Parts: sequence; structure tokens; C-alpha cells
Amino acid sequence: MKKEVCSECGNELYLEKVIDTTSVVMKCKQCKKKFKLDYEEKVFPKNINSFNLGAFATPVLWDMFNGISIYSLFFIILGGMAVGPLWIIIFPIRLLLGIYFGMKANRRSWYRKEWKSIEQFEKNQDNWNIVGFISTIIMVIFACVTLSEYMSL
Repeated sequence: MKKEVCSECGNELYLEKVIDTTSVVMKCKQCKKKFKLDYEEKVFPKNINSFNLGAFATPVLWDMFNGISIYSLFFIILGGMAVGPLWIIIFPIRLLLGIYFGMKANRRSWYRKEWKSIEQFEKNQDNWNIVGFISTIIMVIFACVTLSEYMSL
């Protein structure tokens, strides 16, 4: 996608919202005006606005393979802090951040990493959703086993 410029002030527009595979709302950072742009061909992946379960459940791995490493560092630090009684505080924070990250992940990946094609991006993120689903099932089982062990003490 070529860089779009504001018709009012000439500054670069940034993406505010993807409507569908050919339509987008862009906003000018300078004059704050919004523009709806329509393209003749598919420019955005169909799953760009979808929740990414892989980014939610395995944020560090997803980050490393999708070119957004600063978030990996944050989740590693957060995970390192979740020892002992601090896990009671860290877990809800991690859960909320994971949900937020899962909601924004596809869009961030699309803009931060060079993809060969829209189809490659869509397939890659679909595969990450499978990884996330499996990881979530494993985490739920682990949590249930851990809680049952804790309750039996």
C-alpha cells in the first residue's frame, strides 16, 4: 500500500480503522481530519481486525515471529515478576494485556513486518490461532490440575 497524504495539509495519513479488504479510514496527525479511502483491489487481509489467539496465549513466541519484539520483552518481565504471592496481582494484568494484545496483534503485524502477500499473512495468522487454541487448552488443564492439588491440601 502506498503512503497516503492529507489533501488539506499534505502530511502523511495514518491508519485509524480498516473497514474491509478494500476500504479504510485514515487520519491526519497534523490537522486531525479523517478520510475514508476505497481501493479497487484487495489491499488488506480479511483477518486484519480479527482476534489473534496465538498472540493472546503465546505473546512472546508470536512477537518473535511477527516482528514486534518490544512487547516480548514486556511479557517476559511480567512473567518473571509472577512468582510467589505476586502471581495474584500479575495474572489479571497479564490476562487483560493479553486480551488487548490479541485484539490488536494482526493489525500491528501487518504494518510492522514485511509480508510477501496478503495470502501469506492470512495463513500465518490462522496457524497462530491454532497454536493459541492448543496453548489455551493446555493452560486451562494445567490451571485445573494445579487448583485441584491446591484445594486438596
